[in-house]
Amino acid sequence: MKVVRHESAERFLGRAQQFLEGAAVRNGVLSGIAHSWTERAAARRPKGYFATIEENERVRGASVLGLPHMLVVSDLPRAGVAPLARDVAASGIQVRGVHGPAESARGFAHAYAAGARVHAEAGPKLYLYECVEAKPVAGVPGRLRQARKEDRARLIAWYRSFAAEAGIEATAEDTAALVDRRIARRNIFLWEVEEVVAMAGFVTRPRGGASLSMVYTPPPRRGRGYATACVAALTAKLLDSGREDCCLFADRDNAASNAIYAKVGYTCVGEFEEWKFSLPPTPPPA
Repeated sequence: MKVVRHESAERFLGRAQQFLEGAAVRNGVLSGIAHSWTERAAARRPKGYFATIEENERVRGASVLGLPHMLVVSDLPRAGVAPLARDVAASGIQVRGVHGPAESARGFAHAYAAGARVHAEAGPKLYLYECVEAKPVAGVPGRLRQARKEDRARLIAWYRSFAAEAGIEATAEDTAALVDRRIARRNIFLWEVEEVVAMAGFVTRPRGGASLSMVYTPPPRRGRGYATACVAALTAKLLDSGREDCCLFADRDNAASNAIYAKVGYTCVGEFEEWKFSLPPTPPPA
């Protein structure tokens, strides 16, 4: 088992694409990040990390560096976890955490922490859901509409609340830039009942799927089915437009979110974990 490091996202995808497509939904985040690197001008790209884990010239696993300094891994063979951890540590890149299928992310976190002498802390535990046929939601007033420029201030405030609840690090500058991109790319939607009461966004995955995210209802509006209706309507819209499937992540401990997604046609296809790295605390002076 060996780790093969690639000098660019383009070369990484050239080698790993077939492997990634073999489990397109489970590898959706990893594949999406790799493709996003190819969209950046070469001169403006920060230092990245792109690696495949190979055995007998066959790709058995993959890893890329996302932002902010979060390593994303695929399902990894057990024999490939320690070599990958050693290679990441030797690469000199700054790694603040790891995201991936539960067993692989957990194994990498422990191996990397031991070798790099950092502390590994368990972060969110997630379910990955997939939907190929949306179920309609009855009895919830309102309609789905695309977000517009005049919604910007509200979306920024909502995303900051969403990020805080989800444990996502997001500066004011990053949040504003994210919202501006989403509005420009027409991939953020609102549920409107006289006024807007919920939001949900999506990104198109390579090879025709869509990943939903940013599902949020402000606390005063919760418990009325608005997020459920918003997700159901957006999922149906995406599938009707020709997407092969829709997928999304949900916190395993958030019973309300999990109930929403099951109700509108999503089924769980995997468990994922995130781990964060930090320097161990300095012992007090003797």
